[in-house]
Amino acid sequence: FFSNCHKVDQQKGMQHPAGKFYVQAVVMLGSAFFTSLAAIFVGWSVSYGTAGKTTVGLWTYCVDAMDATHTTTCQNHDLTSISVVGSDTKCQTYFRGTQVMAIVTTAALLLNTILAVLTAVKVWYASKGLIICTLIATIISLTASLLTFIFWIVYASSFCTGVLPTNVTSPLNGYAIGFILEVVTTGLILLSWLMLMSGALLGRQKQVFEKTQPQDPVYYGVIM
Repeated sequence: FFSNCHKVDQQKGMQHPAGKFYVQAVVMLGSAFFTSLAAIFVGWSVSYGTAGKTTVGLWTYCVDAMDATHTTTCQNHDLTSISVVGSDTKCQTYFRGTQVMAIVTTAALLLNTILAVLTAVKVWYASKGLIICTLIATIISLTASLLTFIFWIVYASSFCTGVLPTNVTSPLNGYAIGFILEVVTTGLILLSWLMLMSGALLGRQKQVFEKTQPQDPVYYGVIM
């Protein structure tokens, strides 16, 4: 009992060697969640036509008029008629794939961040199962984020046949803030995975070190 109390006192006064890595992972995953969420609602590519500059997002496209009015007109995507993918099956597939994977990335990052917070808070008592689940969730988030911007690259660089809005060129002319945010998201997830791995390895080394240390001697007194 007293040895357990002594161990708890040590834990209260000491910082776990893996703690700082887990905290950094939480910060990076939380930041990745917000960049991923923001990317869903902003433009991903730009197109320049006679009517002005068109910004294409995951759900809408907006035309900024290049005249004295400088008005901006936005429309929701309707992939079944006149749309930014035309009637091209390949473009439709990769565009819808980007939409789906962007949502999957954000949802996975939310769960991932929660698991990382639990790992950081319970750093002295975190089970192998919790740490492994956090690492697996990070890999899922990383894969989803990678697929998101890779799908968009394929779509944006493809020549989409069929009926397109008059001011949308194909391939598109460049990338916008949404695409950049998704790339940043991928980088943050990768860095967080490295932090989690470093913390897991340090935690493992600490456990091995403690197991190899001699136990404190036990002294028995004589009751008079």
